[in-house]
Parts: sequence; C-alpha cells; structure tokens
Amino acid sequence: MLPVLALYVATLHPGLPAGDSGELITVAATGGVAHPPGYPLYTLLAGAFAHLLPSGNVAWRLNLFSALCMAAAAGVLAAAVARQSRSLAAGALAAGVFALAPVTWRYALVAEVFGLHALLAAGVLFALTLAPRRAVVVLAAAGGLALTHHHTLLLLVLPAWLLVFVRALRAEPAVGRAGLARRLLAHSVLATQAGLLPLLWIPFATRHADALVWGDARTLRGFLSLLLRAEYGTFQLDAAGRGATGQAGRHAVEFVTSLPVTLGLPACAAVLAGMFTLLRRRRALAATLAAYGVLQLWFFTRIGFESGVPVLQGVVERFHLLPVLV
Repeated sequence: MLPVLALYVATLHPGLPAGDSGELITVAATGGVAHPPGYPLYTLLAGAFAHLLPSGNVAWRLNLFSALCMAAAAGVLAAAVARQSRSLAAGALAAGVFALAPVTWRYALVAEVFGLHALLAAGVLFALTLAPRRAVVVLAAAGGLALTHHHTLLLLVLPAWLLVFVRALRAEPAVGRAGLARRLLAHSVLATQAGLLPLLWIPFATRHADALVWGDARTLRGFLSLLLRAEYGTFQLDAAGRGATGQAGRHAVEFVTSLPVTLGLPACAAVLAGMFTLLRRRRALAATLAAYGVLQLWFFTRIGFESGVPVLQGVVERFHLLPVLV
C-alpha cells in the first residue's frame, strides 16, 4: 500500500481538477449534497478528512483523500487475494496490476467518489475470505453502504452475500438450518439498516443555507428522486433520456477489448488462468464472480450514451473501475 500511495502522491493533481471534482470538493467542504444519488458517505468522510488535515488547499486535501482510498483499496485487494490463494506474491501482483491500471491511477489523483468506491469493493472481496456467518453480516452492511455511495457496488454485493449465506447454511446441521437462516436474515436486515445511516445526512444537509446542495430532499419525493437517480434514469445511465439506439452491446464490448491495454497482456493471461483454476477448484466462488460478471454486462447495456464520442467515453470509462478490480 505504501509504495502505491507514494506513487499517487508524487503524481497528485495540485489543485482543482476538471469534471465533477469541483462540485464534490465544494459539497464536502460545505457539508452539502452532491449530484444523484447524493454521495453522503463520501461527503461525510471526505469533509472530515479535509477539515482535519492541517496543510494544503482544500482541493489538494480531497485529491489526497482519493489517493489514500485508492491505495487502501489496493492493499485490501492484496490481502483478499493472498488469503484466497495462500500466496503473498499473488496478492502483491493483483494489487500492483490494479493500482497501475490507467483508469485506477487516473481517479486516484483527483477528488472523485471512485477511490472510496474501490475501497468498498475491495472490502467486499475481502469479506469472501471470512467465516461465512461473519461475512453475511459484513456484506449486508456493505449493501447498505452501496446505497449511500455508488449503487453499482450492489452488482458485486448481491451475489457475494448469496454465496456466504448458502455457505453458512451448508455448514449447519440440517436440523438447525431453518433457525440459522432466520437469524442470518434478521442480522442482515439490521446490518443493512446500519449501512444506510449516512442517508440521514441528505435531508439534514439540504437545510444548510451556505452549502452546495443538489435538488431539494426536504420532502420524501425529493429525497427518493435524488436517491434513485431519477434525473439520470433509475435503472440506467441516460441523463438526458437520449436512449441511444444500437448501443446495447457496444459498451460491454469496448470494456472487454480495452483490457489488454488496461491490464497488460501478461495480466490478462493470468486472469484467464485464474478463471480456469476457480472453475476446477472453487466452483461456488467461480459462479459468484460469474454472476457478478453477468450483472456488470447487463449494466453496460443500460448505458444510453453513444459510443465512440470521446467526452462520453470518459464518462463511461469510470464504470470500468469495478470490473477491473474484480
């Protein structure tokens, strides 16, 4: 983690980046509400970090927050892979490939939500190495946090939670499975509710007179509109309702064909070898990651932006970060 962090800090953006960074910096600094879905978890953590760090301008501090989150994501990923493979070298290799991927490095240098998103995703993968009963609760909490930050994390959390839930039940004698299932579901509901707590910030922050606030979450309708991303399309990414035709497979194809450049050919070969190894030795985990892959491909089909337009490619590229990490 430390070498990666040093690399990110050495190349960190020194001031105010382009894109959404200006909005996110202002929202975190003033305690406001960002664009849908509001990103309250980022606002609270990044805002606290900016106020506690005594040096540098606010923009630089929040750029540094992204670097810390992305470096931590690489560290957690290394631990997850090392525990699954029982190989420190494999963990270091996976973390290095992820940390140096262009899309990772790019969003590690600027104030954006994707560093924290990657850290949460790496935490989900690490949870798969825990005892099943503990993992059920951890992943349920991660599902709640996904709704307070970046909703695409649910594409990974849902199949991961189902895997550990089934594992926990299989480890229990048949006579006690029904009772265990009820307890795990109850604990999962409570953990999910705990993960949702940052959402309470949105209606509170809406009343800040001096804060940058997107929309009006003082009413239930306004709150749900923000949380469900109504302006962008709740179950799609189609901000202007463009409904670009003929794009239903293009973004998925563009992601897959970008991997040799993003990861490098040796790493792509290692990915394929790892897939075959999982299919032979850990079929349940392979099925879980395959289910995530199907959900991720489905998400790519829900992107209504035209492919081949450079500025829109930059918008879509940020959604490559999660599948690159996985």
